[in-house]
Amino acid sequence: MTGLKRLRERQFLTQKQLAERMGLPRYQTILAWERGTARPRPAMMRRLCEALQVTPDELLAALDEKVGR
Repeated sequence: MTGLKRLRERQFLTQKQLAERMGLPRYQTILAWERGTARPRPAMMRRLCEALQVTPDELLAALDEKVGR
């Protein structure tokens, strides 16, 4: 499980719910971030922090966690 997925599940959110909360049209964006195939842009990182109720440092650490650890 990736760190981003852990943060999302800690808020009891699905990928679709998180995407909606952030105003994203597709949940596949969240999926790509969780898989590590894409990273959120700085403006999205701020919105992601707000949606997940975490600090920027917590989010960056979660994004750096490897898949499958």
